[in-house]
This record gives sequence, C-alpha cells and structure tokens, in this order.
Amino acid sequence: LSLWFFAAKSAQFYFHYFIPHVFLLGALALALEEWWRSGNRIVPVIILAGSLGVFVWFYPILSAGALADPMDFLNYAWIEGWR
Repeated sequence: LSLWFFAAKSAQFYFHYFIPHVFLLGALALALEEWWRSGNRIVPVIILAGSLGVFVWFYPILSAGALADPMDFLNYAWIEGWR
C-alpha cells in the first residue's frame, strides 16, 4: 500500500494494489497477534489506535460527506501528488 502513495503515475487506483494489500494485512495481523501473545501489548494497541485515528480523520472523504468549504479536501491531501 505504501507504494501506492509514492507511485509516479498520475492516476493510480486502489484496486491495482488490492491483492498485495490482502496479504500484507494478513502479515500485519499475524505480527500483532505474536506481539500480543508475547506480552508486548503496547505496540498492537498503538498500531490499532493509529489505524482507527486515520479512519476517523478520513471518514468525511471516505463517506463522500459534505465538506464545509470547497477547498477543504486539501486538508486530506498530505502528499503533493494527491493535490
């Protein structure tokens, strides 16, 4: 998924990366489970809280909700290629 953020092409679609993304999510789940079972519970909690935070931040865009200002989408365009 991180390659998608920095791809040089002007048009990239998420479905191009869907299959690798499924395997990477599986690997992340296995790693988080291993950390959890070994007693190191802070790392999985931080990663899951960060994921939830990013989801909440991007929810107005993901849900196609109305934005307060026509240029508000720039608040979500962290990388220059997204603008």
